[in-house]
Amino acid sequence: MDVIFAEDESAVRRCWPVFSQLRPHLDEDGFAERWRTQSAEGYRIVCLEEDGEVRVAAGFRVMHTMISGRILYLDDLVTDEAVRGRGLGSHMLTALKAIAADEGCMSSTSTRATSAMPRTGPTCATASGSMPTTSP
Repeated sequence: MDVIFAEDESAVRRCWPVFSQLRPHLDEDGFAERWRTQSAEGYRIVCLEEDGEVRVAAGFRVMHTMISGRILYLDDLVTDEAVRGRGLGSHMLTALKAIAADEGCMSSTSTRATSAMPRTGPTCATASGSMPTTSP
């Protein structure tokens, strides 16, 4: 299962059914509008598909911070509730770790992925700190 970058509005809207489970306060048009605004600021969406359906989606930015240098900041991560518990979220976190390495990041940071941390190890951290994307 490969990670697909949602690079245009049509691809982003294909991710909406999964994102709506994480962001129920938005409607599809509001979601697309926020993506347009945030993508101008470096926000990107990636997804995993299975049987032609988006099953996992994530939104992230690559940025620089004083504490960690260049990082991948994970804003959003959601697995379709119909397929949770099958390791697809962990697969996405592994893919995001590879994207972070490809982008020259020293670490990846998230305020949303803390519930996945005990199962996946040091791919993400809370806002209070960050962990290396590679083992020492």
